[in-house]
Amino acid sequence: MTGCNLLEKPNWTLEEAMDSPVELNAPRMASDAVVLEIAFIHVNPEDIAATAPLWVDIDENHVPIQLRGQLNDNGIRCGLIGGMIPESVLQLISAEKNQVDHENIPEHVKQSGHARNMRMQFRHGREGKIVMSNHQQDEMKIVQVDGDYITGSAFNQAQATFTVRTYPKGDGRVEIELTPEIHHGQPKSNFIGHDGSWLVQTEREVTAFENLITRNILSPGETLLLTSTPDSKGLGGHFFSTGPSRNDTHYVLLIRLAQTQADDLFESESSSESLATH
Repeated sequence: MTGCNLLEKPNWTLEEAMDSPVELNAPRMASDAVVLEIAFIHVNPEDIAATAPLWVDIDENHVPIQLRGQLNDNGIRCGLIGGMIPESVLQLISAEKNQVDHENIPEHVKQSGHARNMRMQFRHGREGKIVMSNHQQDEMKIVQVDGDYITGSAFNQAQATFTVRTYPKGDGRVEIELTPEIHHGQPKSNFIGHDGSWLVQTEREVTAFENLITRNILSPGETLLLTSTPDSKGLGGHFFSTGPSRNDTHYVLLIRLAQTQADDLFESESSSESLATH
């Protein structure tokens, strides 16, 4: 007879094993993992003018001048906050805590566990979504400016969304790519080949505004700020407000590079303070 081993009675019981603390290794992020902190500031209509001082403290030159002009033509402003959040932004956050109509906060922000903040983890080149509104508009009409050309589009059951992709540079810095998109229409089922089989994927139609894609390289602790122009025109008006009326609540979107696997800056005591603490 072969394959036989002498079995020895263990010197512990199942009850003892269940009661013993289990020591697990600390989880480690993937080498290309990036953590972003996403924060929304809600601005009441009567306080829209209060957003003007923000741009004194924010670097818009981080965005190439031609793209900056295209964004402005379509109602979007984008800039970089290097390091600590400036006082002008902190004042807006403080005012928002006291005045915002919390019933109008997007559902995806409520579900994050905090009314204004959430953390998202990304892998190299893989997309994530920042949904800018929790409801679909029955009809969304958009006037788009592309250089000398002006076009109009109408979308049914439409929802404004940013697709986010991250590309770590290996030195702690990360390129963050933001693509504004409108998801619209009824969900449709598509068959997609995967490892020799077929998967059924249900999704709605997506219109991406590729001429308005922004690509910004951030160091840990730096923050992108995006919002609409004061007149809330074009695409920006739909992305950064609860509706087309001037009486609707407006949004300021903050995207902070919190952590990369290649850089442990934020694990030290000297790291910049998290957005969630404000």
